[in-house]
Amino acid sequence: VSDQLGTNYNYLAINFDDAALAHREVRQALAFATDRETIIRYLLRGQARIADGVLPHNSWAYEPDVAQYPYDPARAEKLLDAAGFSRRPERGGMRLHLVLKTSTDEFARLLGAVLQDQWRRVGVDLEVRSLDLGTLFADMNGGNFELAYLRWVGGNNDPDFFELVFSSRRMPPDGANRGHYRNARLHPLVDQARTEPNPERRRELFAEVE
Repeated sequence: VSDQLGTNYNYLAINFDDAALAHREVRQALAFATDRETIIRYLLRGQARIADGVLPHNSWAYEPDVAQYPYDPARAEKLLDAAGFSRRPERGGMRLHLVLKTSTDEFARLLGAVLQDQWRRVGVDLEVRSLDLGTLFADMNGGNFELAYLRWVGGNNDPDFFELVFSSRRMPPDGANRGHYRNARLHPLVDQARTEPNPERRRELFAEVE
């Protein structure tokens, strides 16, 4: 029996065109409000590790020196306050309402329920909608979502995918940038990294991208 770390990647896709999620503080607050250790311990029976980036630890371009978001609900609340989303008594103390779209997979539905509970503690009212995969991907490709949960199996081993997923030139139907992420600094970096012959310099360029 061979037992080794896998590269399956569970993530929340974010629509950067959404009025609330366009605020960096809101996106960061959701990260700080998510207790990933508890999710791994109880939903995944400990059979996972917290991702500190998009690339897995065994990737040749893995970069550990990236921003970290440990569970910190107090910090999440401060960020939401700073973004202008204060608790509102007429909404039962909630700050904002968000919709998470998932597949009908049992783990996806359970994860949605856990996030509902965790985010409610910081004043985020999360609605979970379970859809068949075809509808889910159609909504995402059409930009008809706020948040979506998906699992990536093996597609994130090489950093060449950064261009496909994060370049503003690769929004659907021309790529997989479904969240409409835009960053002008990314284009020259990925273009240079894809043609750079020196492996170490290429790793440095992708590290800057991440």
